[in-house]
Amino acid sequence: MTLMEGGQEPTDVESQLEEMEGEVASVGKAAREAAQAEERRLQDRLASIERRGNAAIQKKMAEERKIEAGSFSSGGLGKSTGIGLSVAYALLGLPLVGFGLGWLVDRGTQSNVFQLVGFCAGGAAGIWFSVHQMKRM
Repeated sequence: MTLMEGGQEPTDVESQLEEMEGEVASVGKAAREAAQAEERRLQDRLASIERRGNAAIQKKMAEERKIEAGSFSSGGLGKSTGIGLSVAYALLGLPLVGFGLGWLVDRGTQSNVFQLVGFCAGGAAGIWFSVHQMKRM
């Protein structure tokens, strides 16, 4: 047994108090260790979630870049624009070509009827081409 400050021997209550203080210290130490372990586990989990989130963001950005890069050249807007311009050129150009061919025929035959026939035939060909292109879409 240890002697106390006044040279007295510890009483039963004092020894129980020392035991309790020791138990409290060991429980406190165990609680601190458990809290530190839990904090490390949560930090690892948070880092894992952050990595997965960053990977998902990178994947989404890569998909968007791929869509943006291929949208005009691989169809979509580019295809529709090409068909629309083809139809417009056919509707305007084919009647003019028909009129020009009719003019050439009229020059050779000394008449004026083939210009109108060529213009109408070119217009009909332009309308047929436009309808045909729209059916292909």
